[in-house]
Amino acid sequence: MLINLDHSLNVRNGRAARFWSDRWLNDSTILRDHAPHLPEGMEAMPVAEFVLNGKWNEAFLDAYLPRAIVLQVLLHPVPTESEPDVRYWRLTENGGFSFRTAYEITDGNASPATKQPIWRSIWRTPTLQRVRSFLWLLNHNRLLTNAERARRHLTTNVACKICGGGPETAIHIVRDCPFARATWAGILEDEPDVNFFEPELHRWSLHYLSGRSNVIDSTLFAGTCWLLWKNRNDYLFRSELKTHEQLQFTTKQLRSQITKAFEKESNVFGAGGLRERREIHWELPPSGWACVNTDGSATLNPASTSCGGVVRGDDGHLIRAFTANLGGGSITRAELAGIAYGLRLAWEEGIRKVVLQTDSRTARTLIDKATPQHPHYSCVAEIRQWLARPWLVRIEHVFREANFVADHLAFIGHSVPIGVHVIHNPSSTLLYWLYFDTLGIQTPRFVSS
Repeated sequence: MLINLDHSLNVRNGRAARFWSDRWLNDSTILRDHAPHLPEGMEAMPVAEFVLNGKWNEAFLDAYLPRAIVLQVLLHPVPTESEPDVRYWRLTENGGFSFRTAYEITDGNASPATKQPIWRSIWRTPTLQRVRSFLWLLNHNRLLTNAERARRHLTTNVACKICGGGPETAIHIVRDCPFARATWAGILEDEPDVNFFEPELHRWSLHYLSGRSNVIDSTLFAGTCWLLWKNRNDYLFRSELKTHEQLQFTTKQLRSQITKAFEKESNVFGAGGLRERREIHWELPPSGWACVNTDGSATLNPASTSCGGVVRGDDGHLIRAFTANLGGGSITRAELAGIAYGLRLAWEEGIRKVVLQTDSRTARTLIDKATPQHPHYSCVAEIRQWLARPWLVRIEHVFREANFVADHLAFIGHSVPIGVHVIHNPSSTLLYWLYFDTLGIQTPRFVSS
């Protein structure tokens, strides 16, 4: 039963994955939920049955699915004949099955031994001791919320005092309450994570306290959770309620104060050691080569992912650009999709020497190291197929300050229809960023020395 509930599939040849009833398009979508008039006998059809002449059978898809879903299917790599479909476990980042995560979802009150990584992460988080104590109570389900008070027969009202909804559980106060969501949206506005509001409490806390996230550091995460709880209590006992904008400011101010205190104590700047200022700018590719810059983007409200990229010659002139609305998914998938589309665009332009630049270290690492059971292996496999063609390609990680054009193209992908759109008439904003790069204008950044 666990496998049925918590696995997804990476589609390779499409013969094992069932098109309608398996999670293969992404981790959350089951296509039969979008096909209310599906005829009997079709539910077991494999994904491969929906491919015609090496392409998705678009007419067949349109007959049963809404157009918005069809467009998302068309963006998915088409099944090949080379490798079998691979199942992966949705509850781990690398897709490998874990008895610990399986146990946790079957036992909501799993013993502390099964949660040891949480306690280690709490202890190691650079923050105030009172915040660590709060995190311990939060992850032990010991906060005296209205839901907990009702469980102890101290009240019959489980509603949240702030939003009027509920029940007021711990995860509701620190994440799922509309007030908390608005607070997090402001904190994550620069680099939103579309999966932020999905995991259960322990997996959510572990992910952001253990330093696995590139979106938010553990100090800011811990402080935000604590201040959301404190704000709730101030409203309950003092009738004082900060706005989410005020709470965002207070949270970032607290993080700054804590960071400075830990810097003085350890004489380092963050976990990466001492940092130095560098002037970052986009650089021309070698003579005879083209440069492809790609990027991914994600928004929280509404949940959306997109990507974009640009192909430029060795003198910086624009060859081609694209933007794409990917619908849903993760930011990592968006980064990988951007790389795949960028390579495709360069190949179709007849370019055979390419420097591809991305500001995602995660995507760059996955291209080399992802295994077939990794959740994003379908995207990685498509990239590897492009790399295997007879041409020279170097893939490099660059800082965001050297990737402004692709960043702009990825961002505007949210406002176009789902699908990939090649840009033939660049906007004035795109021309500005291209000119910015051509001039070699530098932007300061502090990096590990």
